[in-house]
Amino acid sequence: MSDGDILLSRLRSPDAAVRQQAARMLAMDAETARLGAVAVLAATDDPDETVREWSVEAIENCGPVKNGLLPILVEHLHHTTSSSQLILGLKLLGRSQENAAEFFPSAVAFCDDSQPTQVRSQACKTATLIAGKEEQRELRQLLETLSSDADKVVSSTASRMLSRI
Repeated sequence: MSDGDILLSRLRSPDAAVRQQAARMLAMDAETARLGAVAVLAATDDPDETVREWSVEAIENCGPVKNGLLPILVEHLHHTTSSSQLILGLKLLGRSQENAAEFFPSAVAFCDDSQPTQVRSQACKTATLIAGKEEQRELRQLLETLSSDADKVVSSTASRMLSRI
């Protein structure tokens, strides 16, 4: 087991102090955080506030997720009910840009009006970032529809994204 694997396993420790230290170290080790992005993402909902804060920082610092981990990330997003994990996970997905084009339908699914406003807004941004050439027409239709959404945050985000394509 590598040092990174040990560090990631410590995020699941029953001891909050151990989880805090692991999350803090991951915030300073972007490569390990990137390799364990799904575990770090899950730790953003830890019961301990310090673990949550360090985990969010680790996610913010880790850069794009490696392509082989994208399916795991997207599966995690489809199974979580946490808005904060959805927002951060969609941001991670968006960092992969067109390398994540195959997951465009997943980003679109999170634009649904059953999702909270901030999730829908981030999903618009992510869909725009990851859409490949084949998805451009569908993206334009989605953003045009959402630009007249009753939710002003969503409609504003969709209008901004529409102006970028």
